[in-house]
Amino acid sequence: MSLYSALNGTYSLGEIRMACEQMAEGDVMEIQNEIFVHPTPVGGELIAAVTGGIVPPLAVPPLVHRTREPFE
Repeated sequence: MSLYSALNGTYSLGEIRMACEQMAEGDVMEIQNEIFVHPTPVGGELIAAVTGGIVPPLAVPPLVHRTREPFE
């Protein structure tokens, strides 16, 4: 998921890019390949502090196994 879609279009792509660049300068995150943003250890601590350390549950349901019918 992109930051833009996660923020529901609240900010423009330019605003998100500038914010990411500022956080990278502050060693909170690093930008890889000009489009991927990853938290640094300091950024991870910040995320844990803001979220209370709560990890959201997975949004993908488990795969249901079905048996295949033999070919006739």
